[in-house]
Amino acid sequence: MASAWLLATAEDEPPRRLDDLARVDSLLQADFREFYIRPGQVQSWQVEVDSNFARRVYLVSLPGGFSKTQLHARIQRSVNTWGMSAPARVVFPQRDMEIQLIWRNTVVRTVRLQTDPELEMNRNLATILIAFDYPPSEELQQRFRQMGEALHPVMAIGRALEAGTIRQEWQGGGGLTEPILWLRDAEGRSVPGSGGGLSLLQQVEGAMPQARVLSFVPAASSGEAPNLSRYALDFIPASQARVIQAAMGRADFIRALDAFAAEAQAGERPLLLVHASGEAFDWLQDRLPEYKRGGLTLIPPQQGP
Repeated sequence: MASAWLLATAEDEPPRRLDDLARVDSLLQADFREFYIRPGQVQSWQVEVDSNFARRVYLVSLPGGFSKTQLHARIQRSVNTWGMSAPARVVFPQRDMEIQLIWRNTVVRTVRLQTDPELEMNRNLATILIAFDYPPSEELQQRFRQMGEALHPVMAIGRALEAGTIRQEWQGGGGLTEPILWLRDAEGRSVPGSGGGLSLLQQVEGAMPQARVLSFVPAASSGEAPNLSRYALDFIPASQARVIQAAMGRADFIRALDAFAAEAQAGERPLLLVHASGEAFDWLQDRLPEYKRGGLTLIPPQQGP
């Protein structure tokens, strides 16, 4: 069913003319690279069909947890543009998959996807926080819950009175994870930061002790930085967070997402703070599957001083 949905929602393109079957091999290699499948995971050989034709078979070894359905959907989209189809069957109980590439009623290539328990998925650890203005709209809250991703809610507030009702409201609306607080003073500065706004911090501590709060205090701060250990709050270091929003435009938004994914692949465990909006959710949903194919693993935010 998942495979059928992915194929049904794939964007169709006008078929192109296929003059050389070698192009099929190029398409497959490009798809393997997009899913970060290493050459050592792919074996291929020729199977003689008759005196005039030999079909190439690909055997692709994949780690447990790899989405064979997503790879199949990608291959289907690639070959559809060249007038081919790519029906598949799942082999039980291993849940391996065999894909037949069909052109002019002839199977021209076979791709077998099998799980290799000795292979490990690349895990590029990173955190994505979704920031809502308070009070958040019900529409955006519902959209957030429908994302189906390991995203964490953040509530941007400017008054301690708002902090006291957030827990009850969010859980009452079906939220399972209590929002992190993003405190901003009357001048729009993040609290705690490099200075100022500590009265707000104290008020929030009284209204919602043990709450999680974003901290924008630089890691290498001097004596001007507040002593956060004196507060009964759990601080999430965010001074190095990449902050993005739909207002920056789709091109810049996607570039920032790509840079975030590259940092995760480099092992930096980056933090991304996204302002909630319909467009931001659309663009995240468009790009996250590709990053996850490359090993992106979303984790809870790390606490710190």
